[in-house]
Amino acid sequence: MAGLQLLLVFVFSVSFSEGFASNSNNLGIYGGRKISIKEVPFMAALYIPRNNNKTYFCGGSVINARFILTAAHCLRKFNSCFFLFFSNSVVPLSVWGYVGTDSLKNANKVFIKPEKKLCHEEYDPIDDINDICLLKLKDPLRFGSKVNRVTLPNDRYELEEGTLVNLTGWGYTEHSHELQDALQLVTVPISTEECRGQRKTIICTGFHGHTSCHGDSGGPLTYGRVLIGVISGGIKRRTPCGIIGTRHTRVAKYLKWIKDTVLKNLH
Repeated sequence: MAGLQLLLVFVFSVSFSEGFASNSNNLGIYGGRKISIKEVPFMAALYIPRNNNKTYFCGGSVINARFILTAAHCLRKFNSCFFLFFSNSVVPLSVWGYVGTDSLKNANKVFIKPEKKLCHEEYDPIDDINDICLLKLKDPLRFGSKVNRVTLPNDRYELEEGTLVNLTGWGYTEHSHELQDALQLVTVPISTEECRGQRKTIICTGFHGHTSCHGDSGGPLTYGRVLIGVISGGIKRRTPCGIIGTRHTRVAKYLKWIKDTVLKNLH
């Protein structure tokens, strides 16, 4: 029992540092800059085959050695002219990806293979509610300077409007409408005005010319090393990248769900 308690303390140890900001549905970084993986060692690149013969790209965040947090809509399956979200483990999981690299072409990147998806049971793709999902890795990660876990917030963690936070990803930029080889980061303000009338589970960020775009979904919104959000999509659908801000799933409101889901699937 003492060993189990020690394991749980290790798995869910959380830092509550204040942090700082450094210099379509499938959302890239507009107005950003290249960044080293050593600055964001929790960053994951995910490739997700779908049954329309296309492979979609999303980001993710390492939360411990066996689990990556991403967006539920990244794991959605499509069927003919309409989409249908399949519940956890109903279809074979063919997702794969990399950690430990800021370059998708880097031969030294660490391959990862998720063996199970654990998406929120009440995810609603129509209203973009509960857009959060865990991927359990087949093999545990080895932590170091290029691979490490992100810090989770506590359940009351909240930042004021205008606080500068970071979006990170390999998605489209204002210069190229394709995935980027180099990892990008953009610093943006939290905008409560953009989220007026929306649920407490959402954070909105960004301003004209500084947002996420195609390929960034599921990636981290961070304040220092604290994961405050998961990139979900544009504030308004069918709006071109760079015109309006980004909507994120608020991690603090799902902390209990994250912990409970990990505990149930440790083995």
